[in-house]
Formats: sequence, C-alpha cells, structure tokens
Amino acid sequence: MADTQERTPSASPARTVKDDRRTAYGWGRLMVVLYAVLALVILIPVFNTTDYQLGTYMDWLAVVVYAVIAVAVAHNGRRMRILGGVALAIATIQCLVGFAFNEATYGHAWAGGGAALSYVPLVSCLLGAVWMWASNPRRIVQNAERITDIKRELAEKTAS
Repeated sequence: MADTQERTPSASPARTVKDDRRTAYGWGRLMVVLYAVLALVILIPVFNTTDYQLGTYMDWLAVVVYAVIAVAVAHNGRRMRILGGVALAIATIQCLVGFAFNEATYGHAWAGGGAALSYVPLVSCLLGAVWMWASNPRRIVQNAERITDIKRELAEKTAS
C-alpha cells in the first residue's frame, strides 16, 4: 500500500542565497570594453561598404568573434569560457596568419596582423589569452587551497 501512494515534495520554502562577493572592477571591465570597442570599430566601415569581397566577410567574422569574446570575458561561466577560448583561438590564428602571410591586399581587420588598426587585434588576442589564463576560476581555487594548506602546515610547525 505504501508503494502506491504518491510522494509529494515537501512544502519547505526555498532558501535564498546571498552573494557577499564584491563587484569586479578594473582589468575585467577594461577587457570587455576593449573587445566591444574593437568590434564596433571593425563594424562601422563594414556598413559603408557596397562591394562585398573576401575582406568584408572577414570583417563580419571579426565583429562576431570579438563580440563573443567580450560577452565571454564579462560572463566568466564555464561554458562561456570555453566559447570565449574558441573565439579567442580563431582571432589569434587569423591575426597570426594575416601577419605571417601579409594579407594586406584583402583589406580586412586581421590583414597584416591587424596593421590597419595599429596592431590592436594582435595585441588584444595576446591580452585576452593572458586574461583567460589569469582569471580561470579553477586555477584561482587551486592556488587558494595550496595557500591554505601551506598556512596550516606552518601553523602546525610553529605550534609544535
């Protein structure tokens, strides 16, 4: 008889979680602004173009890639970090290919490693890679745990 009874969820109220972390300021926001402005700077000339050649399509791709990176840096969730890493890899590869083969004849944002934009695309790729590594939550937690372990060991040694 007990097996045939329906189980109803308990009527306990939902717990609220208070986030006591401070709002992030500084380098993270600067990275978001850098990628958003870079996407806009590349987007504006694309709207004035009437002939659609390879360079125009590469600029559209650059706008999408830099917009995705800006959102990924701002969001910082696991899936967005993966998506941002892929977008960053695409941007880095395109900048390096454009720099190595000097594709300045195509006239897109990544041509010549971003020479038309004062190499900002190439530098932003390097800054983005450093930022994605430095702000990785898993790495930060592992370092914090190591520091806690070291402090505990030092406290035990001084207590003995």
